[in-house]
Amino acid sequence: MVKLRSGALILGSMAMLHASATVLRAQQPVVISVGNITVDACSGRLSVPIFMTTPYAVGGFNFALSCTQPSWLYFTDGADISNGYVNWDTVGSIISNWEAVGSNVQSASPGTIRVTAIADMPGGQDDIYLPPNPGGLLMTLHPKLSHDICADTSQLLQLDNAGVADTTGYILYPDTLISDYVYLLPGPCADAPRGDANCSHSVNGVDVVYLVAYFKGLGNSYCCLCTGDANSSGTVNGVDITYLVSYFKGQVPPPLPCD
Repeated sequence: MVKLRSGALILGSMAMLHASATVLRAQQPVVISVGNITVDACSGRLSVPIFMTTPYAVGGFNFALSCTQPSWLYFTDGADISNGYVNWDTVGSIISNWEAVGSNVQSASPGTIRVTAIADMPGGQDDIYLPPNPGGLLMTLHPKLSHDICADTSQLLQLDNAGVADTTGYILYPDTLISDYVYLLPGPCADAPRGDANCSHSVNGVDVVYLVAYFKGLGNSYCCLCTGDANSSGTVNGVDITYLVSYFKGQVPPPLPCD
Protein backbone atom coordinates (compact mmCIF):
# COMPACT_ATOMS: atom_id res chain seq x y z
CA MET A 1 0.00 0.00 0.00
CA VAL A 2 1.44 3.38 -1.01
CA LYS A 3 1.90 5.85 1.80
CA LEU A 4 0.09 9.10 1.05
CA ARG A 5 1.92 12.38 0.92
CA SER A 6 0.52 15.65 2.22
CA GLY A 7 -2.18 17.47 0.28
CA ALA A 8 0.13 20.45 -0.28
CA LEU A 9 2.79 18.23 -1.83
CA ILE A 10 0.32 16.54 -4.13
CA LEU A 11 -1.20 19.84 -5.24
CA GLY A 12 2.28 21.23 -5.82
CA SER A 13 3.15 18.21 -7.88
CA MET A 14 0.01 18.70 -9.95
CA ALA A 15 1.10 22.25 -10.65
CA MET A 16 4.49 20.98 -11.79
CA LEU A 17 2.82 18.64 -14.27
CA HIS A 18 0.86 21.51 -15.79
CA ALA A 19 3.60 24.16 -15.69
CA SER A 20 4.45 23.61 -19.33
CA ALA A 21 5.38 26.23 -21.88
CA THR A 22 5.57 23.59 -24.61
CA VAL A 23 3.03 20.90 -25.41
CA LEU A 24 4.39 18.01 -27.41
CA ARG A 25 2.31 17.43 -30.51
CA ALA A 26 3.14 13.84 -31.35
CA GLN A 27 1.32 11.37 -33.51
CA GLN A 28 0.69 8.75 -30.85
CA PRO A 29 -1.17 9.61 -27.65
CA VAL A 30 -0.64 8.15 -24.20
CA VAL A 31 -3.68 5.99 -23.41
CA ILE A 32 -5.04 5.89 -19.85
CA SER A 33 -7.88 3.43 -19.34
CA VAL A 34 -10.07 2.06 -16.57
CA GLY A 35 -11.37 -1.48 -16.96
CA ASN A 36 -11.83 -4.94 -15.47
CA ILE A 37 -13.75 -3.39 -12.55
CA THR A 38 -14.81 -5.86 -9.88
CA VAL A 39 -17.05 -5.64 -6.82
CA ASP A 40 -16.10 -7.38 -3.58
CA ALA A 41 -19.23 -9.36 -2.73
CA CYS A 42 -21.49 -7.34 -0.44
CA SER A 43 -18.61 -5.38 1.08
CA GLY A 44 -19.36 -1.96 -0.37
CA ARG A 45 -15.89 -1.91 -1.97
CA LEU A 46 -14.93 -1.70 -5.65
CA SER A 47 -11.60 -2.60 -7.24
CA VAL A 48 -10.91 -0.24 -10.15
CA PRO A 49 -7.70 -0.98 -12.13
CA ILE A 50 -6.13 1.93 -14.05
CA PHE A 51 -3.83 1.16 -17.00
CA MET A 52 -1.44 3.20 -19.17
CA THR A 53 -0.09 2.55 -22.68
CA THR A 54 2.68 4.98 -23.66
CA PRO A 55 5.17 5.24 -26.53
CA TYR A 56 7.19 7.75 -24.47
CA ALA A 57 9.12 7.88 -21.21
CA VAL A 58 6.79 9.26 -18.52
CA GLY A 59 7.82 11.11 -15.38
CA GLY A 60 4.43 11.96 -13.95
CA PHE A 61 0.72 12.08 -14.56
CA ASN A 62 -2.59 13.11 -13.08
CA PHE A 63 -6.20 12.44 -13.94
CA ALA A 64 -9.69 12.76 -12.51
CA LEU A 65 -11.99 9.81 -11.89
CA SER A 66 -15.70 10.48 -11.50
CA CYS A 67 -18.91 8.49 -11.62
CA THR A 68 -22.35 9.29 -12.97
CA GLN A 69 -23.87 8.77 -9.51
CA PRO A 70 -21.62 10.69 -7.08
CA SER A 71 -23.67 9.51 -4.11
CA TRP A 72 -22.05 6.10 -4.63
CA LEU A 73 -18.82 7.09 -2.95
CA TYR A 74 -17.77 8.85 0.21
CA PHE A 75 -16.83 12.32 -1.05
CA THR A 76 -15.92 15.34 1.06
CA ASP A 77 -14.67 18.50 -0.68
CA GLY A 78 -10.90 18.85 -0.44
CA ALA A 79 -10.47 15.72 1.68
CA ASP A 80 -7.34 13.67 1.37
CA ILE A 81 -8.20 10.15 0.29
CA SER A 82 -6.21 8.76 3.23
CA ASN A 83 -9.15 9.54 5.52
CA GLY A 84 -10.94 6.36 4.54
CA TYR A 85 -12.57 7.71 1.39
CA VAL A 86 -10.51 5.76 -1.12
CA ASN A 87 -7.55 3.45 -0.77
CA TRP A 88 -5.38 2.10 -3.58
CA ASP A 89 -2.39 -0.10 -4.12
CA THR A 90 0.43 -0.30 -6.64
CA VAL A 91 1.41 -3.91 -5.97
CA GLY A 92 2.62 -5.40 -9.25
CA SER A 93 2.11 -2.11 -11.06
CA ILE A 94 4.52 -0.14 -13.23
CA ILE A 95 4.65 2.76 -10.74
CA SER A 96 5.18 0.71 -7.58
CA ASN A 97 8.52 2.44 -6.85
CA TRP A 98 7.52 6.00 -7.72
CA GLU A 99 8.23 8.63 -5.11
CA ALA A 100 4.80 10.28 -4.83
CA VAL A 101 1.42 8.70 -5.48
CA GLY A 102 -1.65 10.30 -3.98
CA SER A 103 -5.30 11.20 -4.36
CA ASN A 104 -7.69 13.79 -3.03
CA VAL A 105 -11.34 14.68 -3.47
CA GLN A 106 -11.62 17.38 -6.09
CA SER A 107 -15.38 17.70 -6.03
CA ALA A 108 -18.21 16.28 -3.96
CA SER A 109 -20.95 16.92 -6.54
CA PRO A 110 -20.39 15.59 -9.06
CA GLY A 111 -18.11 13.26 -7.15
CA THR A 112 -14.57 13.46 -8.54
CA ILE A 113 -11.27 12.03 -7.30
CA ARG A 114 -7.99 13.57 -8.49
CA VAL A 115 -5.05 11.15 -8.72
CA THR A 116 -1.45 12.38 -9.07
CA ALA A 117 1.82 10.44 -9.38
CA ILE A 118 5.41 11.70 -9.69
CA ALA A 119 8.27 9.34 -10.51
CA ASP A 120 11.14 11.41 -9.12
CA MET A 121 10.43 14.37 -6.86
CA PRO A 122 12.66 17.48 -7.07
CA GLY A 123 16.08 16.69 -5.64
CA GLY A 124 15.62 12.96 -6.10
CA GLN A 125 18.32 10.84 -7.66
CA ASP A 126 16.47 7.63 -8.42
CA ASP A 127 15.56 8.14 -12.10
CA ILE A 128 12.67 5.70 -11.75
CA TYR A 129 10.74 6.96 -14.75
CA LEU A 130 8.26 4.87 -16.67
CA PRO A 131 9.82 3.70 -19.97
CA PRO A 132 7.74 3.30 -23.13
CA ASN A 133 5.46 0.29 -22.63
CA PRO A 134 2.61 -1.46 -24.45
CA GLY A 135 0.22 -1.16 -21.51
CA GLY A 136 0.39 -2.01 -17.84
CA LEU A 137 -1.31 -1.58 -14.50
CA LEU A 138 -0.72 1.86 -12.97
CA MET A 139 -2.65 1.28 -9.76
CA THR A 140 -5.84 -0.22 -8.41
CA LEU A 141 -8.23 2.18 -6.72
CA HIS A 142 -10.59 0.81 -4.08
CA PRO A 143 -13.51 3.25 -3.70
CA LYS A 144 -15.96 2.44 -0.91
CA LEU A 145 -19.65 2.82 -1.61
CA SER A 146 -21.58 5.28 0.53
CA HIS A 147 -23.60 2.38 1.94
CA ASP A 148 -23.74 -1.36 1.52
CA ILE A 149 -26.84 -1.18 -0.62
CA CYS A 150 -25.37 -1.40 -4.11
CA ALA A 151 -26.98 0.45 -7.00
CA ASP A 152 -29.11 -1.66 -9.29
CA THR A 153 -28.23 0.23 -12.46
CA SER A 154 -25.04 0.51 -14.48
CA GLN A 155 -22.85 3.54 -13.83
CA LEU A 156 -19.98 5.03 -15.81
CA LEU A 157 -16.64 5.46 -14.05
CA GLN A 158 -15.19 8.23 -16.17
CA LEU A 159 -11.59 9.41 -16.61
CA ASP A 160 -11.17 13.12 -17.30
CA ASN A 161 -8.76 16.07 -17.22
CA ALA A 162 -5.57 14.06 -17.59
CA GLY A 163 -2.02 15.37 -17.85
CA VAL A 164 0.93 13.11 -18.69
CA ALA A 165 4.42 14.64 -18.46
CA ASP A 166 7.85 13.68 -19.72
CA THR A 167 10.77 13.00 -17.38
CA THR A 168 11.42 16.74 -16.95
CA GLY A 169 7.86 17.45 -15.86
CA TYR A 170 7.54 20.29 -18.38
CA ILE A 171 6.41 18.66 -21.63
CA LEU A 172 2.88 17.28 -21.73
CA TYR A 173 2.05 14.43 -24.06
CA PRO A 174 -1.26 14.13 -25.93
CA ASP A 175 -3.55 11.64 -24.25
CA THR A 176 -6.57 9.45 -24.87
CA LEU A 177 -8.84 8.41 -22.00
CA ILE A 178 -10.95 5.24 -22.00
CA SER A 179 -13.69 4.91 -19.37
CA ASP A 180 -15.77 1.91 -18.36
CA TYR A 181 -19.10 0.89 -16.87
CA VAL A 182 -19.63 -1.14 -13.73
CA TYR A 183 -22.82 -3.03 -12.92
CA LEU A 184 -23.91 -3.36 -9.30
CA LEU A 185 -26.71 -5.28 -7.63
CA PRO A 186 -28.47 -4.73 -4.32
CA GLY A 187 -26.43 -5.91 -1.34
CA PRO A 188 -27.72 -7.73 1.75
CA CYS A 189 -28.92 -4.50 3.35
CA ALA A 190 -31.32 -3.68 0.53
CA ASP A 191 -34.76 -3.01 2.05
CA ALA A 192 -33.57 -4.13 5.52
CA PRO A 193 -35.15 -2.04 8.31
CA ARG A 194 -33.19 0.14 10.73
CA GLY A 195 -32.16 -1.87 13.78
CA ASP A 196 -31.87 -5.09 11.78
CA ALA A 197 -28.17 -5.51 12.62
CA ASN A 198 -27.83 -8.96 11.06
CA CYS A 199 -29.87 -8.05 7.93
CA SER A 200 -32.42 -10.80 8.44
CA HIS A 201 -35.09 -8.32 7.24
CA SER A 202 -36.79 -8.23 10.63
CA VAL A 203 -35.98 -6.50 13.92
CA ASN A 204 -35.99 -8.83 16.91
CA GLY A 205 -33.99 -9.94 19.94
CA VAL A 206 -31.42 -11.66 17.74
CA ASP A 207 -30.24 -8.21 16.62
CA VAL A 208 -29.49 -7.31 20.24
CA VAL A 209 -27.46 -10.50 20.68
CA TYR A 210 -25.72 -9.81 17.37
CA LEU A 211 -24.64 -6.29 18.39
CA VAL A 212 -23.53 -7.41 21.87
CA ALA A 213 -21.36 -10.12 20.31
CA TYR A 214 -19.89 -7.60 17.84
CA PHE A 215 -18.91 -5.11 20.55
CA LYS A 216 -17.32 -7.93 22.56
CA GLY A 217 -15.27 -8.89 19.51
CA LEU A 218 -17.03 -12.25 19.26
CA GLY A 219 -19.05 -11.80 16.08
CA ASN A 220 -19.29 -10.12 12.72
CA SER A 221 -19.92 -6.42 12.21
CA TYR A 222 -23.41 -5.07 11.56
CA CYS A 223 -24.02 -5.40 7.83
CA CYS A 224 -24.36 -1.66 7.15
CA LEU A 225 -24.54 1.60 9.07
CA CYS A 226 -28.28 2.13 8.72
CA THR A 227 -29.30 -1.29 10.00
CA GLY A 228 -26.95 -1.15 12.98
CA ASP A 229 -27.86 2.44 13.89
CA ALA A 230 -31.15 1.73 15.68
CA ASN A 231 -31.52 5.22 17.20
CA SER A 232 -30.60 7.17 14.02
CA SER A 233 -27.62 8.89 15.62
CA GLY A 234 -25.34 8.37 12.61
CA THR A 235 -23.08 5.93 14.47
CA VAL A 236 -23.38 2.40 15.82
CA ASN A 237 -22.55 1.96 19.52
CA GLY A 238 -23.88 0.58 22.78
CA VAL A 239 -26.70 3.12 22.83
CA ASP A 240 -28.25 1.29 19.88
CA ILE A 241 -28.42 -1.87 21.98
CA THR A 242 -30.14 0.07 24.76
CA TYR A 243 -32.57 1.55 22.24
CA LEU A 244 -33.51 -1.85 20.84
CA VAL A 245 -34.07 -3.28 24.33
CA SER A 246 -36.25 -0.28 25.22
CA TYR A 247 -38.16 -0.69 21.95
CA PHE A 248 -38.92 -4.35 22.70
CA LYS A 249 -40.19 -3.27 26.14
CA GLY A 250 -42.50 -0.72 24.52
CA GLN A 251 -40.66 2.24 26.03
CA VAL A 252 -39.52 3.98 22.82
CA PRO A 253 -40.94 4.23 19.27
CA PRO A 254 -39.85 1.77 16.57
CA PRO A 255 -36.58 2.59 14.76
CA LEU A 256 -37.06 5.05 11.91
CA PRO A 257 -36.91 3.77 8.32
CA CYS A 258 -33.54 3.61 6.61
CA ASP A 259 -32.96 6.49 4.21
